[in-house]
Amino acid sequence: MPRGGPQAVSAMSEQPTPQLIAQRKHRRVPFAFQVEVEGARRHMGACQRVASAGLYVFTPHVIPAGEEVKLAFALPEESLTQIVTPGRVLRSQREDATVGTLGGMMILFTGLDSHDEQALRSFVLRCIRREEEYSQVRSLSLTGDRLRVYQARFFGTGEVQDSYVVDISQGGVYLRTLDLAKPGEKVFVDLYVPGAGEVTRVSGAVMWQRPHDPNNPGGAGLGIQFDEVPEHASDLISEFVQIFGTD
Repeated sequence: MPRGGPQAVSAMSEQPTPQLIAQRKHRRVPFAFQVEVEGARRHMGACQRVASAGLYVFTPHVIPAGEEVKLAFALPEESLTQIVTPGRVLRSQREDATVGTLGGMMILFTGLDSHDEQALRSFVLRCIRREEEYSQVRSLSLTGDRLRVYQARFFGTGEVQDSYVVDISQGGVYLRTLDLAKPGEKVFVDLYVPGAGEVTRVSGAVMWQRPHDPNNPGGAGLGIQFDEVPEHASDLISEFVQIFGTD
């Protein structure tokens, strides 16, 4: 998350338990950037996929397709503080636990100024290169496992996943998903951060689970604690925290 931009608030802090507090040994930083969407009301969402023409916002507060909105967000890896631009909802889907889809909207930019457009194009070019690198190294380095596998990748341009990482630390990740493993269950996390050059499959354990609440959608997810992180991956996470962290 860039300095000066909107702050991502981790839901890990909403319902702390003594066990969870004891586990907080590491600094957590956003892995998805926050987007403010203003239509008839203002809502906050999270983005891990962006293009020069628009972005996908994960949010339980979806707006019907065709409606005009105003977007406000800051881009990781860019020096600008914030982009504010009009947009139009191309498509939207509500959170649906029966099929495992998180709520979200694909929103097109309709009035970017030249400075913001240049910043977006620069960021998207890096996302494209990262997507190509990710696809290549993942196909070479990873094999199937019987345990459940979650992705923790920092931005790309591919299809929208029905899960995303809210924040990350050297100790673990907070994952927004409806594909819920049970507390104590062993899982894998496919870790990919800027400059990694490879996908590292890290084993972990589910520390807590927050199920879907139809009366208050948008909070379902998992807290995953890493068991062991290879030294090279640990160094990359540490660097990521220093670059993208906010105090």
